[in-house]
Amino acid sequence: MYKFIVGLIAFIALSISARPLLLVSIDGFTPEYFELYQPPFLTKLINSGAYSGQMQPVFPSKTFPNHLSIVTGVYPQKHGIIHNSFYHPIINKEYKLGLGKTDSRWLTSKPLWIMAEQQGIKSATYFWPESEARFDDILPTYMEPYDGKVPNDQRLDTVVDWLSLPEGKKPQFITTYFSTVDSAGHEFGIHSAQAKEAVLSVDASLARFYKKLEQNGLTDLDIIIVSDHGMAEISKAQAITIESLGLSEQLDQVVNGQTQLYIYEKDQSLIKQTVQQLNKTSKGRFQIFEKGSYPAHWHLNTDMVAIPDLIVTTKPPFSFTKDPNKVIHSTHGFDPQSVSAMNAIFIAHGPSFKKHSVAKFNNVDVMPLMLKLLDMPAPDYLDGNIDSLSPILKQ
Repeated sequence: MYKFIVGLIAFIALSISARPLLLVSIDGFTPEYFELYQPPFLTKLINSGAYSGQMQPVFPSKTFPNHLSIVTGVYPQKHGIIHNSFYHPIINKEYKLGLGKTDSRWLTSKPLWIMAEQQGIKSATYFWPESEARFDDILPTYMEPYDGKVPNDQRLDTVVDWLSLPEGKKPQFITTYFSTVDSAGHEFGIHSAQAKEAVLSVDASLARFYKKLEQNGLTDLDIIIVSDHGMAEISKAQAITIESLGLSEQLDQVVNGQTQLYIYEKDQSLIKQTVQQLNKTSKGRFQIFEKGSYPAHWHLNTDMVAIPDLIVTTKPPFSFTKDPNKVIHSTHGFDPQSVSAMNAIFIAHGPSFKKHSVAKFNNVDVMPLMLKLLDMPAPDYLDGNIDSLSPILKQ
């Protein structure tokens, strides 16, 4: 009887869910915005919780690769989304944002919401890149299909509604996502009045959200706020047109990723010819790397079929374009190890966290932290580890 009671107590203890965890992404929020625009509520959070303005994105520092690395804990060559735009020889298509919704083969590593569902933990996504993609034919318990026109306040109101559900129906892991800061930075530049307005608007939405949590007695909640990358100014005068590079029309695929060109070609002699041609036209504006000799921190020297044969990458203020009249004011995607402006933000606030300043770390380390908070085991295949973030935990 004693053993039975002890076992029952242990079972009940394991069955009691941890407090909910909310993961918020403010796309394109550079740490510089704290200095430029001093958003009051986010500043309050970083002064009372854990913060880093040196969360390092994966290469390339683009939206979809980084959002997937944050929720899978692996580099892009493992989760499959190696750029916002790239070619996949087996699927025989160029990837466009959100294609995982119609073909799950694009995504090759489980996001946290899928892992949670498989372990009986309800999850909810009010937007996150590729949250509409089925993995093992599973979706989050609650999932809103992406619609960029939905106001940020409406997204957060729905999060409050989810958190107000009774036990057994309430999701334990929730994501939401804001694109307004990223859009303003691209279109008008990080020093623009429009960027300031977007930053302060998101800040006000989060302040309103926290007030609603307090009013509804929902403050027993851990919140992690991240950005996927920073921002750097680029110059229309320094835009490099694809046509000016003189590339052979016989190349299998040339995918323009703005800060990179991903070139796919089976003919080794044509690759060699292309490298020679690009070296002639580079003039210090970009670098050319061949498959198998990519910088180690890119984590792309693998046999994944979608990895290109050549990667041509720029540094600010240079970028690639097909139409020089459509060049934007600021962008991202540059190598985060050589362009510090690509650094992202990380804020952790809630009962599980203590006030702590976090040194530079990789964004794949966020996943092990979230698994720890949700009391879920960390798979062996993760590229991230909790060591850099464990000091922020109270226990």
